[in-house]
Amino acid sequence: GNLELSIQHLAFAEQVLLVKVVLENGYTTTKKLIFK
Repeated sequence: GNLELSIQHLAFAEQVLLVKVVLENGYTTTKKLIFK
């Protein structure tokens, strides 16, 4: 339903943010976010 769609969209947004962090700050910062 709508709730599942919202959850999937949020997860996708987080992945996009991680990619941006990789490009701007490098792998180490992203690794910290993943294991946060």
